[in-house]
Amino acid sequence: MKVDYKTKEMTIFTPPTKLAGTYSVVADKKNHFIWVSEQQIDKIARFDPKTSEWVEFPLPYPEFDARRIDIDPTNPNRIFFSGNISGRIGFLEVLP
Repeated sequence: MKVDYKTKEMTIFTPPTKLAGTYSVVADKKNHFIWVSEQQIDKIARFDPKTSEWVEFPLPYPEFDARRIDIDPTNPNRIFFSGNISGRIGFLEVLP
């Protein structure tokens, strides 16, 4: 949700897949994206606040249950993720 404090207008941004199970959110301050883990559909989503465009990236296998995500401090195009149980960890790297 975006809140304009001057006009008091609120805008809700919904991921493209319904009931995605948004769990964790991180902000990429360098590229100005918002990254979201969609744990119920096994995807990581990227939101561009400037264009209101969503891009969803599928994870390597079903029922990965990605919950926690974080941006690699040395490469903002790489997003680390981990699942609910041990052994479910990896990264997503967006290539040009």
